[in-house]
Amino acid sequence: MEPTPDHYEQLRQQLKARRKELHLTQEQLAEALNTSPTHISRVERGQAVPGRDLMILWCKVLEVSLDQTFLTDPGLEPESVRLLQMVQRLDPRKQERFWRLVDLYLRE
Repeated sequence: MEPTPDHYEQLRQQLKARRKELHLTQEQLAEALNTSPTHISRVERGQAVPGRDLMILWCKVLEVSLDQTFLTDPGLEPESVRLLQMVQRLDPRKQERFWRLVDLYLRE
């Protein structure tokens, strides 16, 4: 499933709310993510979208579940949702390999 602008908006709001809930400044979060506070600010204001790897790490640091945001499409079959949730539980390196294999398979 390709994320839509609504999914990014929903995720952006979740990430900002969670950061504030944890009493983290944008600077503290940027340090934990090895990125700039400016980038954090731009993402939170909807002016930028983080790359996939940064988004995964961001969600892990803030303990925000990507599946709550990206798997809300009512058109997805329950089995698809289950499989995507399993992929999310993989460590980031395995996720990256998995998505590369899927991409290669779908390009055939």
